[in-house]
Amino acid sequence: MRQRILSVALLTITCIHVTLAQDWTLQQCLDYAKENSISVLKAIHSYESAQQDVIAAKGAFAPTISASSNQNFNYSGMTTGNGKASYGAKYGINMGMTLYNGGKLSYNKQQHDILVEVRNAGILSTQKEIEISILQAYLQVLSANENVKIAESMLQLSKQELERSQILFEAGKITKADLAQVKAQYSQNNYNLTSGRNHLRTVIMELKQLLELDISTSFNVSIPTISDEEILQTLPDMMDIYKQAMLTMPQIKEAALNLKASEYSIKTAKSGYIPSISLSAGMSGGYETGKQNSLGEQFTSSLAPTAGISISIPIYDQSKTKTNVAKAKIEHQQTELNYQQTEKQIAKYVESLYIDAQSAQSNYLAASDKLASIQESYLLLSEQFNVGMKNTVELLSGQNDLLAAQLQLAQSRYQAVISIQLLNILQDKEIKVGSDYNE
Repeated sequence: MRQRILSVALLTITCIHVTLAQDWTLQQCLDYAKENSISVLKAIHSYESAQQDVIAAKGAFAPTISASSNQNFNYSGMTTGNGKASYGAKYGINMGMTLYNGGKLSYNKQQHDILVEVRNAGILSTQKEIEISILQAYLQVLSANENVKIAESMLQLSKQELERSQILFEAGKITKADLAQVKAQYSQNNYNLTSGRNHLRTVIMELKQLLELDISTSFNVSIPTISDEEILQTLPDMMDIYKQAMLTMPQIKEAALNLKASEYSIKTAKSGYIPSISLSAGMSGGYETGKQNSLGEQFTSSLAPTAGISISIPIYDQSKTKTNVAKAKIEHQQTELNYQQTEKQIAKYVESLYIDAQSAQSNYLAASDKLASIQESYLLLSEQFNVGMKNTVELLSGQNDLLAAQLQLAQSRYQAVISIQLLNILQDKEIKVGSDYNE
């Protein structure tokens, strides 16, 4: 535990230094969140509590030993006027030990061993959930940042169009209404840029809050370059991904361990039908003042050892054991259903992500071709507008088509990246986005 605290402290110092010195990469966000998230720390505490339960279960095999002391004061002869006071004491030590109780102690210990593994899987499961949340939030920042760049380029483009339109208006080639439309488009693009920047600030704040950083902490995100190779990488076979997910995902391991633990609950409940044997032993002695013998002699002569074995045979316990067994079996059936449900959820999740990744990749290729065509078309349209062959409505329509195509390409890019990386998480592979992918 000391080593864990030290590593957390070092990582925290490193991350604070990173915050002050440079922007956060995805990997730095993931590392920090997995070590510092309150959810992870709660899962670790649950794991440590389960370890204490194991210690208690092991201790139940050992005997119990207790000491006792009884002090008393007596006063006699008060009515005759010849009062006499005396003081007495008794001391004892007792030991008790369960020799056999139908295997209940053993089953309890084995069940708690499994529950420790369940809590450990719970830590990994929580970390996976945080990985997914951080990945999604990080890619939202990248997407919002690209949208800002698109808005900046469109504003610059509309500024150039406004300048050309002003010249054409002064030359009498377009009307005042045409010029007003171009100005309106410029104002709209300026609004889009402002809105995009505000959205970028919001998603950066959401990522910061997800990392649970202090409000006073300076935070910004490193923006990597995402290549076509990363977006269009060959996907593994879907069934291979599913099989790997069933082997590595902590959620399925957690469900399987809970199912195994519930089997021991049934065994523990059934042990109530079996007789139990326990051993007891003790030693006691005492003394009293006012007697002829010395206190030491009294104590020695009064020492009385005891020992015994008791057998408890259950005959009728108001159906408590029967009820406990029935409830344990129902709980076992419930955990079995939970396991099957987890299997189905993982299968559904894999298939859904796989289809999303394939669709995003094909959409990206189509959107790339579409953008190239629209860019070429807009270039020709702009040239024709400059010589009076196209009107303002056609020019602005072409600009809107260009904006839509750029946004569509960006959306398909990040949809592909997030789907692929989520598939990697299912396979317990390293998450790499952008620049990290090419390392």
